[in-house]
Formats: sequence, structure tokens, C-alpha cells
Amino acid sequence: MATNQINIKNRRASFDYEIIETFNAGIVLTGTEIKSIRQGKAGLTDTYCVMENGELWVKNMYIAEYSQGSYNNHVTHRDRKLLLNKKEIQKIEFLKEQGFRITKLSVDKNGHISLEELRDAVGEDTILVSIMMVNNEIGAVEPVAEAAKIIKEKNPNTIFHVDAIQAYGKVMIRPKQQGIDLLSVSSHKFHGPKGAGFLYCSSKVNLHPIIFGGGQQSGMRSGTENVPGAAGMGLAAQLAYQKFEQKKAHLNELRRYFLEGVHKLEDVSINGWDETADGEECIERRAPHIVSVSFTGVRSEVLLNALSDRGIYVSSGSACSSNHPALSSTLQAIGLDKKLIEGTLRFSFCENTTKEELDQALKALQELLPMLRRYTRR
Repeated sequence: MATNQINIKNRRASFDYEIIETFNAGIVLTGTEIKSIRQGKAGLTDTYCVMENGELWVKNMYIAEYSQGSYNNHVTHRDRKLLLNKKEIQKIEFLKEQGFRITKLSVDKNGHISLEELRDAVGEDTILVSIMMVNNEIGAVEPVAEAAKIIKEKNPNTIFHVDAIQAYGKVMIRPKQQGIDLLSVSSHKFHGPKGAGFLYCSSKVNLHPIIFGGGQQSGMRSGTENVPGAAGMGLAAQLAYQKFEQKKAHLNELRRYFLEGVHKLEDVSINGWDETADGEECIERRAPHIVSVSFTGVRSEVLLNALSDRGIYVSSGSACSSNHPALSSTLQAIGLDKKLIEGTLRFSFCENTTKEELDQALKALQELLPMLRRYTRR
């Protein structure tokens, strides 16, 4: 599912206003004193973060910042027709309307950018590069650290933003070591409350507020803070990286088990999975919790509804585009045929998913596919 179920402990933390610390990337989130995020209570002398009601605002904050007084400058992003969701497309189009020159990076059949293409794209006038760490439809993990090295070699002044919405809690993130200047995260993707998110900012980045008024969060985002949301998100962030390797191994095993079952079905294909690549390398370049499967001869919405009737909930695209159904730009980007795109579903796992639940899904697919294919319009 697009939204993870909120952890009951996180709900309790939201109402208790507990002080929460996350050990990942050295970020401190508090319920009782939000401003302490920037006061170095955990040795945070070179980082800070801004909290807000979800990742959409924090992304718009950095977009607005780098569009001020920088007309005719250059922004590098993955192609709006490639691995971007609807919200990303709108922000990039906004910059284009403001006179920015936009470079759109392509991807290969597995959803990965070309580092050489990135190297050629970054120049003296490049002010911002933005990359999605984990794609939300096919689970491609981008080479963020390698990209950061290339960006800073070509232009040390270029700001590097990473969308970590699908990555947080599923892959290890160390912004300083990976050369990340800005990192956006949304709470509900790692079992935290909806309506909360944060933007990690390196001290090298000079952001300016886009909302003025009460001066909350050191003036970075005026308005009454969502204290329960911040507390719940803080605890969720802490729990997300506890026993991380154990959780990662569990998710990888679930993925292996599910793929083994899917391969036994007739006329199916796995998207963004290079079976010819080295096993370990292939695993590391795929997020462990997302599997994209195309079913020949059946439309995704029909299969989705049939599975839903059996208590199995999957998606036919990203949540960001659920209200605007169209062919997936991600699947088009990797070169998938239109017929296969129309029959593609995304299966998502979390640490609470069991093999018994996967067996239930696989059994349902075995029973439903032959029946639905008989009634599919040709």
C-alpha cells in the first residue's frame, strides 16, 4: 500500500509529546521543544531540519529558494516524462516557466540514471540537482553517493537534493557521508503519522523561508507547529533504524520468496529487475520493499479490484497520481510496452509482512488470472 499503517507506539508518542531522538544522520526531533532541533543537543553543529505537514511543503521550500534571483540558471533533474511523479512534474514545470534551463536525465531499463550523462549535464551555471533515491513504482535505488561526488567535482556550488520518501527506513541514509545537501522525508512512509515530514539541510545550504509570520522553527517556517505529528514522526524514525540489518534481511527474503512464486505464474514479467546482473549487486540496487509486476492479458484496475475483494491491497501506480489516472511515466521511461503498462501492479512489503500473507496473494493470483484473462476485451 502507498501509506504504511501507523505504529501504535507512534500514536501514543504523539499524545504524550515525548522527546524522541533519531540516530540516523544525527537528526533530533522533539515533541516538547521543537526548536531544540537546531540547538546542537546531539552535536548537530553542521545540520538542521525543518518540520512540516508532509514532504510536499519541504520540497516546495527548496524549489522556491533556488528560484529566487536565479533566472536563466540551470537545474538538473530526472526527466519529467521519466521517473517523476505528478508533484515533481509540476515543480519542474514551474521552474521552466520562470526561465530556468532544465536538463532531464534519462534512465535505463532498470530505472537507473547514467552517471556519465549526469557528469555531462552539470556545468558552471547548474544551481540544483534533484534525484529520487528510491523510485516509488519499481524500487530502483539510485547511486546517490556517486552522483554527489560527480556533482561536487563539476561544480562545488551546486546544491544536491535527494527525495528520500521511499528510501527512509528501507535503505541506510547518511547525508553527510553521501554528500547530500537537502533530503526530504515523509513520516507516513515509515509508520509515522500522516501530515508530518522534515527537510534535512546541510549548514552549507542557505535556505530562506517562504512562509512568514510567527517566527516558529527559528523563522524557517512560521505557524503553529504540529507537535503531536513531530513526536510521532520522531519515534517512528527511531524505530525505523532499530535492528535495521535484521529488517532489511527480512524484506529481502520476502521479496525473494514472492518473486519465486510470481515466476511460476504464466505470462508475467518483473519490471526493473536485471536477472543477468550479479546477485548481490542486483539486490543492492533494488529497494527491498517494492516489486512491480506486469500481467499480460489483464488490466491492472480489474486485477486490483479482484484482489481487494479478497483482502489483498496493492496499487496500480504511485499514490501521487491516483486521482489522475494515466499511463505511468516511470514505466514508459524504462521502455515498457503500453499493453504491459496497462497490466502492471505494484506490491509493497513492510517489516510486518509475513510469508503467509504472500502465499495468500500468490494463491489469489493463481486463481484470478486465468478467469480474468478469459473475459478481457481483445
